[in-house]
Amino acid sequence: MAPSHPDDLQIGMEQGCVLEEDAPYSSWSGTVQRLWLITHCRRITRELRFCHLVGLVLCVACIPLDAVAGVLIIGAALRLGVVVPLYLIGIWLVRSEHTLPRLVGAVAPVAGFAGVVSFIGTQTIAELSDRYLMAATMLVAIAVLLVPLRIGPSFWLSFSGFLAIALPFVLAGAVDADIADLLLYSLVCCAFPLLFKRRSDRLRDQNFILSLKSRQAQSELLKINKELENLAQMDPLTGLLNRRGFEKRFSATFDAALASGEPLAVVLLDVDHFKHFNDTYGHQLGDECLSKIGDLLNTEIQRHKGIAARYGGEEFIAALTGSESANAVGIAERLRKKIADLEILDTCGARIRITASFGARIARAAKLRQQEFIRDADGALYAAKANGRNRVALYQGGDKLPAERKMEGGCESKRCDARVSPPQSELTSYRRNRGA
Repeated sequence: MAPSHPDDLQIGMEQGCVLEEDAPYSSWSGTVQRLWLITHCRRITRELRFCHLVGLVLCVACIPLDAVAGVLIIGAALRLGVVVPLYLIGIWLVRSEHTLPRLVGAVAPVAGFAGVVSFIGTQTIAELSDRYLMAATMLVAIAVLLVPLRIGPSFWLSFSGFLAIALPFVLAGAVDADIADLLLYSLVCCAFPLLFKRRSDRLRDQNFILSLKSRQAQSELLKINKELENLAQMDPLTGLLNRRGFEKRFSATFDAALASGEPLAVVLLDVDHFKHFNDTYGHQLGDECLSKIGDLLNTEIQRHKGIAARYGGEEFIAALTGSESANAVGIAERLRKKIADLEILDTCGARIRITASFGARIARAAKLRQQEFIRDADGALYAAKANGRNRVALYQGGDKLPAERKMEGGCESKRCDARVSPPQSELTSYRRNRGA
């Protein structure tokens, strides 16, 4: 029995979790009952087929006993011609997704087997009739206990089984005082296992409700853990990934680029003179500045299906793959312009102009290790700061210095190569006073 819709399973689980452990099956909602059937359907089908196979083998194995009782021909004919087909049909019917065919497939073979045994008992000598009647009774009683049906279907199994046992004797007019006593005993034996069946159903239902509650608790715990993991990888000020989150995502991005052979770009940006900005205007305005830059970076990088993060302090990082990586310098240039155009107002309402420097590294993933991308982008960033800030520098590799792009007076200057590298002492100063 397949679930009709995934939402039904979730609704059934939520409804089942609010039930008391000892709530009877009849008080469950229809959704929870369907969830029970879905959960147990395969197990019940397997057990029904196994019970039917055992009953089929037992039926055939009893043919020699009919020979001893002197009813070999009629016994073999009824067992092979009626009971065996009933069991085979029952094995096929219990696979149905509909309730009625499954019920018929579960009950009819047992009742048919018991009726055939009872009928054979009417055809043998009187001394053996009671043995056949008791054997049929034992068959029904054991089936009520072992066949995996709930109390309702088990009642129909018990009732139809007893009816199949009593009917041959009634129709044959062989109900004397002794047989009447045996039939009464048979009725008790067929009905008494229903008490145990009801008890086992209650225990099984309690376990089911407890399992629903356990699964729901595990699901909520996994959800909370996932949320905590996401929070641990997010920067609360900017809403971007933090350094830890970026390194995890970048590792997966790098592996994907390495497998596909695509190029990869890493862009680092640092807000110019941010320490002076904080000292002058305060950390609250500094946080507003970083938050707005984070929004710009997130919007721009998401458009190009990249990943962006706050790498630390006033430094941000982004990674782009595939065809988007070739446009890393152009993307960085647009970001630089937007940052320069940001409207940051001081307490007096005067506009504060901020700028940022960028360093980029573009290469195929197969040529560099992960940290080398970041190292080279960091080197290009230092060079951009050393050569005047508010510019984009692209790491060229080898002995070439970063190529730069700069915005002056609202117009973009042409791209040029830096002719001299910044003095080592100056680079050391930038590394020591990052963001100054």
